[in-house]
Amino acid sequence: MITKTETAVSLSNIAKHYGSVAALHDFSLDIASGELVALLGPSGCGKTTVLRILGGLDLEHDGNIVVAGTDITGMPSDKRNMGMVFQAYSLFPNMTVEENVEYGLRVRKVSVAERRKRSAELLEMVHLGHRGKSLPHQLSGGQQQRVALARALAISPKVLLLDEPLSALDAQVRVQIREEIRRIQLETGTTTLFVTHDQEEAMAVADRVGVMNLGQLEQIDSPATLYNNPKSPFAASFVGITNKIPAEIVGSGKVKILNQVVSVSEYAGKMENGAKVVALVRPENFEMVSEDQSGSTTGRVVTKSFLGPMTKLGVELGIPSLVSVNLTSSDARKISIGDSLSLVVSSESVMVDRV
Repeated sequence: MITKTETAVSLSNIAKHYGSVAALHDFSLDIASGELVALLGPSGCGKTTVLRILGGLDLEHDGNIVVAGTDITGMPSDKRNMGMVFQAYSLFPNMTVEENVEYGLRVRKVSVAERRKRSAELLEMVHLGHRGKSLPHQLSGGQQQRVALARALAISPKVLLLDEPLSALDAQVRVQIREEIRRIQLETGTTTLFVTHDQEEAMAVADRVGVMNLGQLEQIDSPATLYNNPKSPFAASFVGITNKIPAEIVGSGKVKILNQVVSVSEYAGKMENGAKVVALVRPENFEMVSEDQSGSTTGRVVTKSFLGPMTKLGVELGIPSLVSVNLTSSDARKISIGDSLSLVVSSESVMVDRV
């Protein structure tokens, strides 16, 4: 079993500018040995820049990088012993699958016998042992990405770098491959940095998820901690909070939202009484109640989307935007578009942001 205690990667005070634009500002991150950290954020937040700097693809930056106790700042990418997998599979089209996997070993002058042995082991690991003689164009997109992963792991990298590796795949294959990536990463114990803009993807595979904004880490925590205790409205918006509802501070640690008063997170603690704010409420934190229940708000169902075990409703509650409500499909079965629906906020507290 892998213990994730020893620091394998340490990026300290990294700064990167593209002209007058700061891509990274005083960015620091430690990754434990055997840990998979996912960086999550919108386009332009700096997450791919972090990966490129760690991989040595961009050497023009401030700050220091230490990997396995060695300062590799300024070291070219081919000396860093890192495996990389990108959105485009980047396989050599004229080489067979096994030749692609062996490529890094061949460059390192590893013997033919050892190369073949390592290639065969990795292709079995990614469930492609029977496709070693195939050419890349004879494989599906998901299979090609598995080959790219095997090739990256062939050199036994100190760090595996994954840059949006699933975004070119269709939805069903994407789920399958992300599970394969996690299985293989745990099996090999390879320290991994995974970059994505997809919240579900990051939460599914990572030991810790770092939410990035404007070149800095907003928060980095375990998926459960990040989801249940986001430290900022921006972090909250990237882990599933989609409803923004007008509200008002009505006392210390309290906010009036719709027709009820609920506790607010620590983030709102310094806001003055009477301040107009925006409450951030998850779709699953609404509860369907009877119309006469104290504090409930009644609205009209405008949209209904069946999503298997869950049904998503769009409810008009008299505020500027529809409120998104997630109910179990069994609870939502008798609800139709146009019906009245009474709701309360069921969470113990909500996060708020200034208007």
